[in-house]
Amino acid sequence: MEFVNQQIIEGDLLCHISYSYSSVLVSCYSSGNVLPFPIIENGILQVCTVNDVHQWRSINNERQKYPHAHQYVSSDVFVSYLGIDSIKSYCFNEKELVPRYDKDVIIAS
Repeated sequence: MEFVNQQIIEGDLLCHISYSYSSVLVSCYSSGNVLPFPIIENGILQVCTVNDVHQWRSINNERQKYPHAHQYVSSDVFVSYLGIDSIKSYCFNEKELVPRYDKDVIIAS
């Protein structure tokens, strides 16, 4: 393994990294955002083109006041968020990560 390059992650407390659809997918717990970094030939990591930050709140504000992204899952992309009690859905439109609101799951108390 050899170092190729690096990119800045515009988020706080990186908690999950995965690879899908020629992109490195990053979830940031504290800032509640998800970031796809496309990879081109020779393994070069490109600049993130989408910074999806959720502003919603939990149904229980005393327990969770902010969204906390946890992880990506391949194919359709599902991100579990503490703090907003939901699983957000995304898909790749070629190399761009796009929200899929029709597949979101909201957890009710």
